[in-house]
Amino acid sequence: RPQGAQQARPQGARPQQRPAPAPAPAKKGPHLDSIIFYTLYFLLIAVFCLGMVVGVNWLNGWLVDYEAAQPTAKSQEVLQIPIGPASMNRQAARTPLMRARMPSQPT
Repeated sequence: RPQGAQQARPQGARPQQRPAPAPAPAKKGPHLDSIIFYTLYFLLIAVFCLGMVVGVNWLNGWLVDYEAAQPTAKSQEVLQIPIGPASMNRQAARTPLMRARMPSQPT
């Protein structure tokens, strides 16, 4: 019989059906690799947050000690400076950089 010839079918016979593929097994839960990944991921986030809390508390204590070591509070110095154009010129004249930039006083 030739290769490409089709077999004659008896009248009224049904064509052969291919068997249905077996259904894929349903997933039963998360895989082990995703459990390990997310455990490490959230552990890293927790360590970072804990480090931030410890670091900020240490920095707060260091800043309190630093501020206590200053002779005067800087806020007090700022509040004692008079505000206005005339006082600004007097303040500017006291700093060496501004003295160099200001025109010399006429004699």
